[in-house]
Amino acid sequence: MSLLQTESKSEIKKILAIAWPLALAQLGFLAMGFVDTWMVAGLGPEAIGGVAIANAIFFVIALMFSAALLSLDAIIGQRIGSGNEEQCGSLLMQAYWIGLAAGILITVPVLLLSPAIGSTLAKNPIVGDECSVYLWARAWSFTPFLLFAAQRGFLSGIGTVRPLVIIVIVGNLLNALADWAFIYGHLGMPAMGTEGAGYASTFSAFVLLIALYITIHHTDIQKKYQFRFAKPRLDVIAGILRLGGPFALHILVEVGAFSTITILAAQTDKISLAAHHIAWTYAALTFMVPLGISVAASVRVAHCLGQGDRRGAQRAGNLSIYLGILYTVGTSLLLLLLREPLVRVFLDDAEVVRTGGVLLMFAAAFQISDGMQVIGAGVLRGTGDTRKPFVANLIGHWVLGVPLGAYLAFGSDLGVRGLWVGTTLALTTVAIVLVFPFLRGQWREYAGLEVDASEPVNN
Repeated sequence: MSLLQTESKSEIKKILAIAWPLALAQLGFLAMGFVDTWMVAGLGPEAIGGVAIANAIFFVIALMFSAALLSLDAIIGQRIGSGNEEQCGSLLMQAYWIGLAAGILITVPVLLLSPAIGSTLAKNPIVGDECSVYLWARAWSFTPFLLFAAQRGFLSGIGTVRPLVIIVIVGNLLNALADWAFIYGHLGMPAMGTEGAGYASTFSAFVLLIALYITIHHTDIQKKYQFRFAKPRLDVIAGILRLGGPFALHILVEVGAFSTITILAAQTDKISLAAHHIAWTYAALTFMVPLGISVAASVRVAHCLGQGDRRGAQRAGNLSIYLGILYTVGTSLLLLLLREPLVRVFLDDAEVVRTGGVLLMFAAAFQISDGMQVIGAGVLRGTGDTRKPFVANLIGHWVLGVPLGAYLAFGSDLGVRGLWVGTTLALTTVAIVLVFPFLRGQWREYAGLEVDASEPVNN
C-alpha cells in the first residue's frame, strides 16, 4: 500500500470519528422537530402548517446566532493543532457570554411579536393561531439553544463529540414523552395542543443544556482544560465574532431563504403547505449527515493548518467532499423510490401524499448539491474563510433561487412545486461555487482563526 493510500485511509478514519457522532447528534436535534410534527399531525393539516411556519421563524433566528458560536469548532481546532490547548477553556467561557446576551436579546421581542407573526404570515387564520401559540412556547428555548451551541462548538473543536449522541438520545425520549403529555393531556397535564409541542421542545432544550454542562464541567474535560468563571473579554469576543459573524450571515441568508420558501408555501393552500413541511422535514433529515461531515471537515482542515500542513488540509477537505457525494447519492435514490410511503408516515391523506411525493422528487434531485454546499462551507471555514460561503449563498438564494421560485409558484401554474425548482437551482449554484475551486487547490488560509485567548482573567 502506498504512502498516499495510507494517509488517505488514516484521514478518512479521523473525519468519520468526528462526523458520525455529530451526524447522529444532528439527527437527534432534527428528530425533536420530526416528533413534534408527527405528534401534532393528529390535530390536522392546520396544526402541521402552524408548526411549519413557527419553526421557520424560530430556526432562522436561532441558527443565525448559533452559527457564530458553532464557529468555535475551527478556532479551537486550530488552537489544538498549534499546541495552544490552554486557550480553549477561555474561548468557551467567552462564547457563553455571547450566547447568554444573544438569547435574552431575541427572546423578548419574539414573545411580544408571536401573535402578530402568526396572523401576518399565515393565509389561513386557524394556521396563524396554531403558529402563534407554538412560537410563544418555543421562544423560551432560544437561550438554552444558543448556550448549547457554544458547548457543541467546543466539543467539536477538541474532537470529543460522542457524549453528544447519548445526551441527544435521552433528550429525544424526553421530548417525545413531553409531547405526548403536553399535546394530548397525559400524566396529569392539561391538553395544550400545538402549544404543548412548543413547551415540550423548550423543556428538552433545557435538559440538553444542563446535561452537556455537566459533561464538560464535571468530568475529565474540566480537569484537562481548567475552566473557570471569567468576566466578558471584549477582545476575545470580538475575535470569535470576526470568524463567526460572516458564518452567521451565511446561515441567515441560507436558512432565511428556506424560511421564506416555507412562508411563501403558506400563501398557497393547507394541503400544499402540509405536503411542503413533510417533504422539507425529510430533506432536512438527510441533510444532517453532510452537516456532520462539514463540521468534521472544518475541524480537520483547521488542525492541519494549525500544524502548518497545507497538503494535509487539502487532503482532509477533498476526502470530506468525496464522502459527502457517496452518502448523498444513496439518500437521493432512497427519497426517489420511497417518496409516497414516506409521506404516509405523517399523514395518510391522498392529496397530501400525492403533492408530497412530487416534492420529494425535487428533494432527491438536490441531495448531492445540498450536501456539497454545506461540506464546502465547512472546509472553507476550516481555512478561516467564512466570507465566500456568505456571498455564494446570498447570490444563489436571494438573486436566483427565491425570486425564481416565487415567480414559478405564483406567476405560473406550478404552485408550491415552483418554490422547490428555485431551491434546487440555488443549492446547485452554491455547491459549484464552493466545492470546485477548493478541489482544484484554489484557496488560501485566512487569519480569522487567530483569536488570542491566552491571558487569563483574574476574578
